[in-house]
Amino acid sequence: MRFERPAMGCQFEVLLNADQAKEASESALEALELVEFLEGKLSLYRNDSDLCRLNRRAATGPQVVDEDVWPLLAFAEQLYRETEGAFDITMSPLSRLWGFHRREGRLPTDREITETLERVGMHHVRLDPDNRTVEFLTPGVELSFAALGKGYALDKCDMLLASMGCRNYLLHGGYSSILGRGRRLAAASPGDGWSIALRDPDRAECRLGRLILRDVAVGTSGLANQSFVHRGRRYGHLLDPRTGRPVEGLVSVTAVAPDAMRADALSTAFFVLGPERTAAYCAEHPDVGAVLVLPGGGPGRREVEVIGAASRYWIEDE
Repeated sequence: MRFERPAMGCQFEVLLNADQAKEASESALEALELVEFLEGKLSLYRNDSDLCRLNRRAATGPQVVDEDVWPLLAFAEQLYRETEGAFDITMSPLSRLWGFHRREGRLPTDREITETLERVGMHHVRLDPDNRTVEFLTPGVELSFAALGKGYALDKCDMLLASMGCRNYLLHGGYSSILGRGRRLAAASPGDGWSIALRDPDRAECRLGRLILRDVAVGTSGLANQSFVHRGRRYGHLLDPRTGRPVEGLVSVTAVAPDAMRADALSTAFFVLGPERTAAYCAEHPDVGAVLVLPGGGPGRREVEVIGAASRYWIEDE
């Protein structure tokens, strides 16, 4: 049984086993209402959202942050440090500069990139956990939860469903952020969990393998949905916040983590970090992993690299 609602620029869904639909349908609908509530706090595209108000006021002094917003800020600052700036929620000005904010790609000048980088970086943001406040130390700084907001919403839904006695379900936001709990009770579902296909981002009919999810989340980042071509060169929307330029070398990254917010954010961080530094991060954090899709040795060919905890859930297609 499938329950769905549009939110955060995509379709959120709750999937339940048919035998529990009668008991859990009310819980599923309540979870989807929670997503809409969170969008009102986290959206960069609603002028009355908590995030937009924060972006307007935080350069004037410390602003008290809502309890639903603070966990994202605290986690983002932690991951910024752990990845040495590869993950950064202050990079909206860069996305806007490249035209990705409105899906209208443009090639900026080197000078424009340099000037924009002057207001990008979490070192421009001061968080005070004791008073739960945030302050921008540089005018023009802007926060965005695009790289972790959907995952956070799934985690909140997960907590709600669990508190209401649900045990077996799959949650996703736009198929890029997915969380699986318990089992899918169907003969077509292999293994002991929820089967998720990993496809070639440029050829949806080409399946590269599967992840069997049980009590784990995945987040996927890739270039298929947002990119533009200039003079024969493709520029993707995933930017390195340290250089201000699009990341090259990977086709997609699927991160695996115990919670959806972390998986969502790590898929972006790993895309920027690349294979070697992603492997090093996973070695230091044994509960996370990644499935990297890289260009293969010829046109249309792909190579798949499975790192860390992802190997526990990965099944390669024959």
